[in-house]
Amino acid sequence: MGMDMELNERVTETVIRLPADVLPGGMDLTPQSSLREHGLDSISAVRVWFELQREFSLDLPVEKLGVRQSGAARRVCHRGAGRCATR
Repeated sequence: MGMDMELNERVTETVIRLPADVLPGGMDLTPQSSLREHGLDSISAVRVWFELQREFSLDLPVEKLGVRQSGAARRVCHRGAGRCATR
């Protein structure tokens, strides 16, 4: 598996895991899930945003977190092109 594909999978897993950790009831999210539809509020959005910033060393506008998870993962990879840490 190529480095880009591994990074994309890691980003997607993280973008799905983080919101599931902060949303009420530990929702099961998929790449097609919308955080707004699952009750993402401003405090939860900031928590997710902070963790993404910490994990991938980049700044993604917090308002982008209400989109579908697959789109959020693409935005993280796009914003962090060449900067995403491979931990």
